Amino acid sequence: MSSIDPAGDSAPVWLPSGDAPAPQTRTPVRRFDDGMVSPNGRDQALAVRQETAERAEVNRLAAWGLASVLVLSGYEWLISGLDKLFSAEYRGGLAGELSDAMDGNPNHWYVRFLANDVIPHARAYAAVIEWSELLVALGLFLGAATWIGGDRISRRWTQLFHLAACGALLGSAFMTANYYFMEGNRFPWLNTAAPFDEGLSIDGYLALVSLALLAIHLLALRATFARRNAATATAPAPSRVRSARQAA
Repeated sequence: MSSIDPAGDSAPVWLPSGDAPAPQTRTPVRRFDDGMVSPNGRDQALAVRQETAERAEVNRLAAWGLASVLVLSGYEWLISGLDKLFSAEYRGGLAGELSDAMDGNPNHWYVRFLANDVIPHARAYAAVIEWSELLVALGLFLGAATWIGGDRISRRWTQLFHLAACGALLGSAFMTANYYFMEGNRFPWLNTAAPFDEGLSIDGYLALVSLALLAIHLLALRATFARRNAATATAPAPSRVRSARQAA
């Protein structure tokens, strides 16, 4: 059993085992009637509060960084989609562009896919690509809004925005991977025959960035569902609430 004098100073603590008393030193923290604590306790509380504020600031900056990446990626997809949508040559010229990309392309499996499936229906594929790029841009902008808005956006809308961003990032990775293989690129690795070129083309880079951002949004979406389940588990049952009101 332990005892502390009213002044809050150190006091011996008697062990319940019946052995000799073992004095233990405790940090003197005096609590006053107005709820304030002694200087030692106040300094500790201020340190914890400052650490919490610093973490919140770091999280805010990280959120703005992710939002910036999503906005820039979305802007790139928006411009690309609008260029195709308002072009008078894109739908009619896609088949010829793909035929030129097949010449000397080492990805034979992809060449067969273009020749058998895409080129015969090039105009339909062109329309799908146009609107897909615009939808990807919209989804990325919504994903950026989740990081900028934070707690100001309701949990339901946050989940919907995360889902939209996940779909957009999946579509972004799929389309940029197609553009990557269409250029004749293979799995990115050392290429000593072309030391003056970039190690990874822009399409390959965007595909990898999209997959990384997709993983981040999936984890964030999982966290929102976990918070919702925790809130549901801790909320009182409606029957208990009605019983408490009737008893009152």
